[in-house]
Amino acid sequence: MDIQNLVLRPNCLLTKSSLVFVPGPRSLFFYQRPFGLLPTFLYEHGYRIALAPLPFRGLSRRRQAFKKWLHLQAEYRFHFFMSPVTYQELKDLIEPEKMESLTFLDKDSSDTPAILPSVKFRTPLSYRLHQLISHLYGESVPTYDSTYSKFNAINYDRILDHCIKLAENEIYA
Repeated sequence: MDIQNLVLRPNCLLTKSSLVFVPGPRSLFFYQRPFGLLPTFLYEHGYRIALAPLPFRGLSRRRQAFKKWLHLQAEYRFHFFMSPVTYQELKDLIEPEKMESLTFLDKDSSDTPAILPSVKFRTPLSYRLHQLISHLYGESVPTYDSTYSKFNAINYDRILDHCIKLAENEIYA
C-alpha cells in the first residue's frame, strides 16, 4: 500500500484544534518533508494540519521564527507533534493556553512518553550524512524511523489512532 492508493478509514473523530508538526534541524541531506507523508495522510483523513515554518539551523533563528509564527496564530490552540530535542529548543516559547496536547515522535529517554514506529526501516545514506552533519554542529537528531519519512500503513495507522484519541480527549475534557 502507498499513499497514492490510500484507503481512508471511515468515521474518524476529528480534533477541533489543528495538528502542528514542528520540524527539527535539517540539512541539505534531509530537508524535504521532515515528517514524510504523515501530514498529508492525516490531512486526507480530514484533520487540519500545519507545518511550522522554521529555518534549517541556528537555534536563535529557529526560536525567533517559531515565536513569530505563534504570535501570528494568537487566537488558536494546537496539538503539537515534534521530537523531544525540538521541544527542548522551543518549550519556553509555547504558552500553556496555546497547547492542547504535545506528542513526541521520538524517544530520547525512558521516562518520556512517545509514539514510536512499530515497523523499522534501514537508514538511508543521505540520512546518515544528515546525522553526521548535525553531530558536527552539536545538534541531536531523531532516528530515521522516528521521522516517519518512509510510508508504512502500520506506523501511520498508529498515529491516526492517536489523533482519534486526541479528538476524544478534546470532547470529554
